[in-house]
Amino acid sequence: MKGIHALPSRKLILLMGGRSRRMGTDKAFLEINGERMLERVLRRLDGVGAPVVVCNQHVVFPSINVPVVRDHWDHRGPLAGIHAGLSHGEEEIAFVVACDMPFASAAVAHFLMDVMMKKKVDAVVPRVGQREHPLFAVYHRRILPIVESILTKEKDYSMHHLLRCIQAHYVEQVRGLTPVELNQALFNMNHPGDHLLAKAWLYSEK
Repeated sequence: MKGIHALPSRKLILLMGGRSRRMGTDKAFLEINGERMLERVLRRLDGVGAPVVVCNQHVVFPSINVPVVRDHWDHRGPLAGIHAGLSHGEEEIAFVVACDMPFASAAVAHFLMDVMMKKKVDAVVPRVGQREHPLFAVYHRRILPIVESILTKEKDYSMHHLLRCIQAHYVEQVRGLTPVELNQALFNMNHPGDHLLAKAWLYSEK
């Protein structure tokens, strides 16, 4: 994909390749307004960081000018994807996003990255109500040894377990966004009904 500009010390890790059991099809190739989610998320987050796509299986990709790497471990969930993404390249700061977020916001991503630079923590994660969003969050490369230790020595591969093992800072408000707008930016699609809802939101905005 052309036109993806990046800050040299930052990367964008796009996670895809989950089983998508609830959706029934690979969410990365679902279409929103004629655009596949893979391209849509990369486009919306253009400029956030040097992009890399991480998957856990052999996938036939469309022609995108973005590096693609595979998980080093199977059946370890998104934590293995984050490990693969952080291991690729030398960038210190990584913004992680799941491929099923049709309204992924570059403004929110930049805000979270700015918080990371100020707080000097291991991760910055948005939280709305009691729900954390670790798959639309910022992580520092220094957590790699911790991630690898969890993947190789423990049985709990959940993102919430990772956040308990590192210094994570939670953000509940984003400057310039209402709670409704932030909720939409963090919306992810798990079921066919979510896909229909995303299309309905787009239609209502026209």
